[in-house]
Amino acid sequence: QQAVAEAEATIKTEVDAVRYNIAQYVAITNRQFAAENDFVKYQLAGTFTILGCLISLFHLTDHHRHYHKPKVQNRVMAVLWMVPIYGITSWLSLVFPALEWLFGFLRDG
Repeated sequence: QQAVAEAEATIKTEVDAVRYNIAQYVAITNRQFAAENDFVKYQLAGTFTILGCLISLFHLTDHHRHYHKPKVQNRVMAVLWMVPIYGITSWLSLVFPALEWLFGFLRDG
């Protein structure tokens, strides 16, 4: 009977150790998935920010090269400058959430 009690105690100890190890593994895995998910968000947002900036800068340089109607083109170029400014500050706000207030001020100011 004592041998059975010792065996049960040993099994309980081992089961508790396995449960603890599984809980640790699950916690670590969840943190890794969360980090990868954040990286995908940053990468996707950064890709489209760069794409928008490149398209906008292409059109800005095109308007600058063919500057025939200054009144209209000044307004068009002012609007085209909004894309890189808004895109970059929004992406930086996503990457550095603690400084979002500063980037919001730069973007909206």
